[in-house]
Amino acid sequence: MPRSTFGEFFQATGVELTLVTADTTAARMLLLNHRTAPDLPVVWAARMSMSVPLLWQEVEWQEEWGFYHAWDPSTGDLRPLDVTGHTIVDGGLLSNFPIALFLADRPDVAAVVGPACTRNVLGLLIDETLKVPNRPTKPATSRFSIGGLRTLERLHRLLTTATAAHDNMAISAFARHVVRLPAGGYSTIQFDMDDDERRPLLDAGAAAMRAFLGQQTVLEGMPSGDESTVGTAERALANNAALTLLGR
Repeated sequence: MPRSTFGEFFQATGVELTLVTADTTAARMLLLNHRTAPDLPVVWAARMSMSVPLLWQEVEWQEEWGFYHAWDPSTGDLRPLDVTGHTIVDGGLLSNFPIALFLADRPDVAAVVGPACTRNVLGLLIDETLKVPNRPTKPATSRFSIGGLRTLERLHRLLTTATAAHDNMAISAFARHVVRLPAGGYSTIQFDMDDDERRPLLDAGAAAMRAFLGQQTVLEGMPSGDESTVGTAERALANNAALTLLGR
């Protein structure tokens, strides 16, 4: 199904898939799935969600992709919005780690992204503060000029700082659901890694996942009560955080 829409993808698989993007025309977050954008091809939603500002060209919403359906508090339901011609970029512009949307049980959140997850919720965080063992010491290369690369990295840090306060709160509040994958020393826009650079990064991620799972009971099939469940306090925090996200 290479050109499946969200509606077709859900009908064929039953899989809940939501991709987070940002509408720079309307200055709001878009949560793309079969509820909010049933006629949008999944491949284009993926392209939107990776459109890092100033690095990749933004995507313009096409008329044939239909309406985007947003929550309307006045009616208590989803309302179709015509976003044809709006420019859409990576949702990290507004939030890099919206894990609260999976944990919140507010009716407005459920209407947009589906029922809250009760157990076995994992967030994978690419953590640039954690060192990668055995990382090669050779300088990273890039198809960008050194000056251009430094400018892009500075702009990326500014964008990250703009969302850091909210995301850090979520990461701290839901720490037992978060796997930190080491990425220290690697660049966000380091697209031309060779095998010597790539292997330590993958090995560090695999080791982090093994260590996390070795301390948690999060695997499907665990006896009822043994799995990693969402507590009352976590749910309340998630509801507050999700309300902030929906308003972005």
